[in-house]
This record gives sequence, C-alpha cells and structure tokens, in this order.
Amino acid sequence: MENNNKTTMFVVGAIVAVLIIGGIVFTLASNDNNDEDTTNESMENEEAMEASSNIVELASETSSLSTLVTAVQAANLVDALSDQDSSLTVFAPNNSAFSEIQSTVDTLLLPENLAQLQNVLQYHVVASEVFSTDLQDGQVVETLNGETLKVRIINGEVFVNNSRVIQADIEASNGVVHVIDSVLVPGAFKNVVGTAMDTADLSTLVAAVSAANLVDALSDETANYTVFAPNNSAFSAIQSTVNTLLKPENLSQLQNVLQYHVVASEVFSSELKDGQTVTTLNGETLKISIEGEKVFIVGTTNRAEVILADVKTSNGVVHVINSVLVP
Repeated sequence: MENNNKTTMFVVGAIVAVLIIGGIVFTLASNDNNDEDTTNESMENEEAMEASSNIVELASETSSLSTLVTAVQAANLVDALSDQDSSLTVFAPNNSAFSEIQSTVDTLLLPENLAQLQNVLQYHVVASEVFSTDLQDGQVVETLNGETLKVRIINGEVFVNNSRVIQADIEASNGVVHVIDSVLVPGAFKNVVGTAMDTADLSTLVAAVSAANLVDALSDETANYTVFAPNNSAFSAIQSTVNTLLKPENLSQLQNVLQYHVVASEVFSSELKDGQTVTTLNGETLKISIEGEKVFIVGTTNRAEVILADVKTSNGVVHVINSVLVP
C-alpha cells in the first residue's frame, strides 16, 4: 500500500510538473508571438509613416535634395508633385548634381526663365510608378515634358541617360523617387547621328553617313546600336579611298564600309572582353583585343584603337576609333 501511495504521488507530481512547465512554455511562446506581432506592427507603422509624405514633402525632408526643392518651388510645380491622385516617378538630382552646373541653375531660377525651368524639371518625372525592379536594360520611358529617357543597366548599376541612380525606390504617398548623380538635360541626349553631328571630330563620318543614305537608319529611336566611329584623322589617313567611296556609283561599297562599323546592339566598354567577337550590320565580324588599358577593334584587314569610349546616345553607344575599318 505504501509503495502504491508513493507511486501515485510520483505520477501526480510528474503530471503537475509537466503542466507547470507546459504553462511556462506556452506563456513564453505567447510572449514571443506578441513581441513578433509588435515588431511587425512597428515596421508596418514605420513604412506607413514613410509613405505618408508626398514627393515634395519627402524631398523637403531629405537634406541632399534641398536644391531640387528650391527649383520645384521656383517652377510652381509643388502642387503638381504633391497631388495625391497621381502616381509619379521622379529621378531626383542631388545637391551635388546641381552644383556641377551652378551657373545654369542660377540662370534657370530667374523669373524670366520659368518655362525653361519647368521643362527641365518635368524631364525628370514619369507619369507612372516605376520601381527599380521594373527597370529593364534598354527601356525607354516618356517624361512629363514629352521627351524620353533611356535606361541602361551596366554591371548591376542603373543609368538614366548619362545619370547614375545612387539611391533607388524611396517610396512616397504619390509615387517613388530615385536619386541620381547628375541633372538630366532635355534635348542633350540625341541619337547616334545627332550625337555625331554635335561632335566636331566626327564631321567626316557624318558626311559619309549622309552620302550613304544611312541617316534614317542610324537615327531610329527604336534601335540599339554600337557604333565604332572613325574620327576625322582616321578618314584623312585614307583620303583617296574616301574620295572614291563618296562617288555616287560607289554607294553600295560606301554602305558596306559604314555598316562594318555598326553592331545591332549596345555594347559598352565594361562589357567588352578580350577575344570577344561581334557581328556587324554588313554580316561580317569584328574582334575585340584588350592590351593592358587599351582596347582595339580588329577587322579583316586592319585594326583601330578606341580613343573615346561610351558616348551614350538615345539609340545606342558610340566608341570613337582612330582608323577606318576596311571589310
């Protein structure tokens, strides 16, 4: 009997212990869940607070965007960029970006230049939300001033025209802000032909492209080209050949030579690799040779050195070379 009583007491004690321990564990688990819920709720509240500011308020709260705020106020665009019914994407130049063109900024801020200032600022705004995950290499987006911006993703970095995104996806209640490192200039980002026309050292190339009836093809805004562009000295080195090619009866030969300098995709210098081959518009191939810090484009009969790389255009990229490649 005594043994039975001891056994019964032992079992009851064990059950009580289990219940007590279980209660403690349950209490601790409940507290953990409560803590997790509180943390999640806190994070959600913080996100809600962050997104409660509209684009202008968000910029006003960001010290590195104070010059942009001043410009927006001077341009009478505060109401438009604060509109809660809008969904906007703003590529926002930081203060350093504006400082690099301070004299231009000072001029734009004059009351008589209101329309120009508005045009510049509207060139930084897209009338829809575009997050970094939505951006694609080669993508073209239309801005509020009716012009377009081109997106390039190079080695994981995002560029809009010639500006680099240095901070992405800052959410506002009426859109999203991406901070960029330079001011976007309307009309300055031209296509391959327009860019060559604005470059004095490519005037002979422009004349050849015009004579070859290739202006429309190389101005196509829907295309993505890489142009290895011989400078004037390169053409001067084979002047007699150039004179022959420019004759109307040699049109097809001229077109063949020029198309030998064009690739139907964008290839920036950071994407070029030693030994790489690229196919040109005339169906032949060029080979890339990298020797130390120098990059050479090797053709069938000769090669040219890249003397100026990565001149971005609205429909591709131009690399200036020092020799005319002969197919």
